[in-house]
Amino acid sequence: MEWLDQLVRFTSSYPLWSRVLVCVAVAVIVFTLILAPRRSAVQTSTATVDTKNAALNERWLIVQGVELFGSGSSSFAGVRVSAKVNGVTYMYPTFPGIEWLEVGPDMAPQQFKLPPSDRGYDVQFSMTVKQKRSAPRAGYVNVEFTHVNEVPYVGRYRLYLAEWKGRSAAPSAAVKYKISTAPQ
Repeated sequence: MEWLDQLVRFTSSYPLWSRVLVCVAVAVIVFTLILAPRRSAVQTSTATVDTKNAALNERWLIVQGVELFGSGSSSFAGVRVSAKVNGVTYMYPTFPGIEWLEVGPDMAPQQFKLPPSDRGYDVQFSMTVKQKRSAPRAGYVNVEFTHVNEVPYVGRYRLYLAEWKGRSAAPSAAVKYKISTAPQ
């Protein structure tokens, strides 16, 4: 208590307004030190929120398979699909040692982790077909992009046969796909 008596004697030589100002400043400092959160608590809660947000922001492109239309599809030995999402190309299949997939209802799906995007995803597919007795021939294309804003999304992307510098009028194939928040 002696220090308090010395402080009162010391401050009595100053005008009243300066003593009030010093007391208010000391009170603000004391309350700040008592009420302010500690650094370690802030870092822990931020890391937890960032981990949760990272998991919530994951997006996956899952190519589920291909459908072929028309009578000529029985002569195909396999397909190779190229998916372009926001300018990044993904190849289906990318299994080791497998270059072509046979088309059918039980095709193996494949998933690709997409980078985060605040503006959604522009999706485009193309496909090359290998015939049973020849080299790869003209592919299947579509110049349109599908814009996906809402996730999860399930879609069928129509492809048109491209031969002899022309494109068929009716769709000849479709790629079944989805964009999801979790891998399959």
